[in-house]
Amino acid sequence: MDTDRRLTGSVAGIFTTAVLALAVPGASAAGQTCDELRGNDLIKARTIVVVAQRSRTAGGSRRRTYIACGLPEGTLRPLKASRPGGQLELLDGEGAFLTVRDVATGRVDVVDVLSGRRRRVLPSGVNPIGRVVVGEAGEVAALVRVTGTTRLVGYDYDGRSYTLGEGAIPAASVRRKGVKVRWFAGGTPRTADLRAPQIPCAQLGGKEVRRSAVLRVVEFTYRSEYLEGELDGTTTRTRACLAAGGPVRFLGSGSFGSVEGGSSFGVEGDAGTNVIGRSIITSSGAEFSSDQVVRYDLATGRRTPIWGNTDAGGPNVRLGSPLSPFLVTPGGQAGAIFSSEESSDETVVGFDPDGLPKTLDTAPAANLDERSLAIAGTVLRWTRDGGERTADLQGL
Repeated sequence: MDTDRRLTGSVAGIFTTAVLALAVPGASAAGQTCDELRGNDLIKARTIVVVAQRSRTAGGSRRRTYIACGLPEGTLRPLKASRPGGQLELLDGEGAFLTVRDVATGRVDVVDVLSGRRRRVLPSGVNPIGRVVVGEAGEVAALVRVTGTTRLVGYDYDGRSYTLGEGAIPAASVRRKGVKVRWFAGGTPRTADLRAPQIPCAQLGGKEVRRSAVLRVVEFTYRSEYLEGELDGTTTRTRACLAAGGPVRFLGSGSFGSVEGGSSFGVEGDAGTNVIGRSIITSSGAEFSSDQVVRYDLATGRRTPIWGNTDAGGPNVRLGSPLSPFLVTPGGQAGAIFSSEESSDETVVGFDPDGLPKTLDTAPAANLDERSLAIAGTVLRWTRDGGERTADLQGL
């Protein structure tokens, strides 16, 4: 007897593995949009729907059809099995991506519901076992057994593979929670962030937006929260790594917004192993706008908040609003120029490596040129009343 299990999830949800077999007849998909699609719901999440439909051929045999689409009016994407009427197994789903196993062949594919593109998951040339988890940008973690060795393999969004772990890893222990994959190795719990793949810095995919002798900063864009209103949206993810080695670090991401607002992330400065990032989140109708600046040390993974406005909850909110990009030294000190609603003055502020501020100069706005702020090594420079001023941040 055919059975069906309805799987309802959210963007950060975990889907229970189930065989996609059909129990009730559904309407034809012809001419329907995603929000009109009828059938037996297997996933009905915020971003995508997967339904199962059943029909009979002219010869009387039963036909199974699986259809996925992006809400509200996305293109219908048939999820094809290796043979007519064959069964598929839904392994995981996040954002616009699904991982699906063909029950007859064991083949696993990552399916982009928005574009219809499929990418086979074939670690070491062998079909994966158990759950194959997927992140919202299409990154994957899959377990495989080859010649007696069990290995958990990660795939970045562009398909580049790397080893997450190996040894005694039970297939049932591999799970995803949000952006992280979790598993047990020899009875010990392990986790890894799918946004930060364990690959060499030079091989990190994406558009290079900053590069020095010490580090690389790259970003890539993928379609994501396209449900807000009727507009397609995108997310841009920013990552960085040290050229000499060390782990990839996830810095931040920004998403296009329509009805419910949006967010942005940008890198304002870098020096040595340090990167300054600024993230802004705006609600619909600009009811609030969270603005925050953070220093990342790529060598240690330390994340130090430097400034945030009222909606971001600080720190150093009393300084006002930054007028210039934040500059940083190789030692982790930083500097910027601020304006305050409480006076017409502007202030040059230096920050120590822990983010504690020190006022370096204050002057009326007409006397202080915020465009002049620059840094050389540890020395911050700016122009006041037409003359250059300096401060060595090393002593902060």
